[in-house]
Amino acid sequence: MSSNLVIFNVHLVDEALDFNGAVYIENGKIKEIFKGEFPTKGKMLLELAEKSFSIEETDFYDGNGLHLMPAFIDMHVHLRYPGQTEKEDLKSGLMAAAAGGVGTLIAMPNTNPVVSSFDTAMKIEREAAALGITHLFQTVSITKDFDGKD
Repeated sequence: MSSNLVIFNVHLVDEALDFNGAVYIENGKIKEIFKGEFPTKGKMLLELAEKSFSIEETDFYDGNGLHLMPAFIDMHVHLRYPGQTEKEDLKSGLMAAAAGGVGTLIAMPNTNPVVSSFDTAMKIEREAAALGITHLFQTVSITKDFDGKD
């Protein structure tokens, strides 16, 4: 994969944008947002040439008129990890989230065993980070093992 990417022929949406256009990404960072109709790679190339962007080392992706927006955050997920990996393991849960456009998850502690300590939560977050699929924040139970005492 090249260090630059152009996603064209998309509808851009976020808290401030709602229009058709394209995005130029350089070294993993959005460098330019283009407003307008760019239905073909050729039209996109003309726009880049007008603005003196280099197209060497650039991949082009036709969004086919789909919407392009920031990833979602799911504030309440049950990953079944640890302890119930026959239902879902960490990787399958993160992959499902990413496939649905979710880039950050907040995982609930009601697993088996219950996530009741900072150390366990950090271990799970490190495992998730090593997979490199989405971001995960692991919550902990208010009381140890939900016993209501400690």
